[in-house]
Amino acid sequence: MKCYSAVDIVEIGTPLIIRYGLSIVEQIKDWTKGDKILFADTKIADAGRWETNEAISAGANMVSVLAGASS
Repeated sequence: MKCYSAVDIVEIGTPLIIRYGLSIVEQIKDWTKGDKILFADTKIADAGRWETNEAISAGANMVSVLAGASS
């Protein structure tokens, strides 16, 4: 039993992505042998389709989007 066996979703935080780029998503996908859902916390604010495609291509299953609205 691995220490992360009870984990369903692995969040790859923004600071980690900024420091290592999306290659860290690929590395974590390899470490988990593709058995976990990977959530890339990219906080996409523009170029949404392109940035999402990049993260998904790197192995992420989900990404975050930053949004704002005025009242």
